[in-house]
Amino acid sequence: MKFGCFFRGLLLLVFLSIVFILPSAGQNNQQLLIKPNLRVLDLGNSYTNDVTINLPSLVNTLNVDISDMCLYKAILPNSRYGDWYKLLTGDYSTQTVQYQIAKVTGGLTADTETGDFDCENNAPILHLLTSNEWDLIIIHQQSAIAPYYEIWNENNMDGMLNELMDLLHELQPQASFGTYLIHSYSDDYKSNKEKSTFLRWQLIANSVMMMTEDYDIDFVLPYGTAIENLRRSSLNNETDLTRDGSHLALGLSRYTGACCYYEALLAPRTHVSMMGNNYRISFEETSTTFIPVTDENAPIAQEAVMLAMEDWYRCVNPEDTTDVADKYILFADPKAKSLCLSHWDRNGDGQFSENEAARVEDIGTVFQGEKDLKSFEELSYFTRLKEIPSSAFEGCNVLSSIDLPKNVKRIGESAFRWCNKLTKITFPENLVEIGNSAFYSCSALKQLNLPDQLERIGEKSFYDCNSMKEIILPGSVTFIGSDAFCITKLRRVYNKSANPIFITNDTFHETVYPDGYLIVPIGSSESYKESSGWKLFGTITEAEIDSMAYADEDDIPPIGNIYTVSGMLVRRNAESTDGLKPGVYIINRRKVVK
Repeated sequence: MKFGCFFRGLLLLVFLSIVFILPSAGQNNQQLLIKPNLRVLDLGNSYTNDVTINLPSLVNTLNVDISDMCLYKAILPNSRYGDWYKLLTGDYSTQTVQYQIAKVTGGLTADTETGDFDCENNAPILHLLTSNEWDLIIIHQQSAIAPYYEIWNENNMDGMLNELMDLLHELQPQASFGTYLIHSYSDDYKSNKEKSTFLRWQLIANSVMMMTEDYDIDFVLPYGTAIENLRRSSLNNETDLTRDGSHLALGLSRYTGACCYYEALLAPRTHVSMMGNNYRISFEETSTTFIPVTDENAPIAQEAVMLAMEDWYRCVNPEDTTDVADKYILFADPKAKSLCLSHWDRNGDGQFSENEAARVEDIGTVFQGEKDLKSFEELSYFTRLKEIPSSAFEGCNVLSSIDLPKNVKRIGESAFRWCNKLTKITFPENLVEIGNSAFYSCSALKQLNLPDQLERIGEKSFYDCNSMKEIILPGSVTFIGSDAFCITKLRRVYNKSANPIFITNDTFHETVYPDGYLIVPIGSSESYKESSGWKLFGTITEAEIDSMAYADEDDIPPIGNIYTVSGMLVRRNAESTDGLKPGVYIINRRKVVK
């Protein structure tokens, strides 16, 4: 299968001052791959091991006949083109490193020693190249240099591609040549200068493109595109499907590499695709370094490979191939969409997908002070967020509604300070801490549906939220800072904890205490009457409030019998709740907070 010749569109994508020409993959070299007695040699490094280690098992599972071909690999650790050139010419300076020669698969046998060899002894690798006629020789650049084609031909160990190609042509004049489009580092890997798997993959793809134009390259193995496709799916993980930021994770990632190697090299010969194969890899537990291959994720990996084979210069979420648009986020507020696109549109398609949102780990102060941001309920798609940073939405004074992602555990200091139009916020159930002044002067906020895992409420966290007339405190809260609820119109506080925690006298506004009601679990009122801060409430009463939540005034049935939670009839055929003391009541079989 030849990928070196392409029909090219004229669309140019400018990124980092580099022009990308977008090709579509071709299939013009079938004759090479189906010729009798095909002999293939892969000169590579540890990435070669990643994509070939599961290939023999995949071939066995598919039960195909490849007896009239062979695939050998020679591995020089961490090798660049210059390293291979120096080794073959007997001028390799790193003598402590060993290289390896091994057979991968196939029924034919090459005239070679196999095993590990010291680099000062280059006779085995030269014998491999001079005593056999190879039909296809595959090379690829080291991962650290792979994105930067401009240095591949420099006269140093990072370069020497031209010298290596000339030498290989001299040793194997009949051979065709191929290369890898390798995968990119994880976002957080220390050597990822681009800090983005996708942007680095783009540079690698561009380098491979230029190599195919400058040299006689008849074969491209686009497994890196298959991995990048898979990273756009729900199967991506916190290490971007690597085991160390650089090398492929064991299990699923290596399986994807093997499937791509098979589909590119062997499927044209066997007329059997790897699609639908039932080769699975299991392990006793899942981790970031090992991802089992299962009946659920294998088809997604296979589809990622097929998409890479169709076009190795384009990334597509394999879960979206039936309808790409159905995973795009539909924003209620164009301003929110614009800000997301300007910072996190990884593929530059002008749309923001659920997968792109799910890969954002820190929103920083992107939204701080945005005067036109009205709603951002789509923040819930940012499932990697663990924290809303300090001042993240400070000064967004027309923001009215927002949904926090499910994995957020902390809201930082002043995160929503002066969001004075905010009326609706959805807190995640795993929220543990609300920072100091987090909702300072959110004067339109009426209700707080605080989650049951919440532990800390910082100083002035709800200072001057004067539309709030009542709050329900979870029983999990262990700390409330001073002035946390300095709210002049607050009249009812429901505390689900049977054991009062220490608070200062200024936790609530001084106007709250004389006429305010504190409702606590049955059997705990005496403790609250003796506890600092709490004892200042004019009325402390008890109720069954463990499962209590807010009920909107409009939801209270206008007519019906009203009972206490213990079943005592308070009013018969009531038309309103006017005059009832604050507490929890049963109206028409519903629990209602008054």
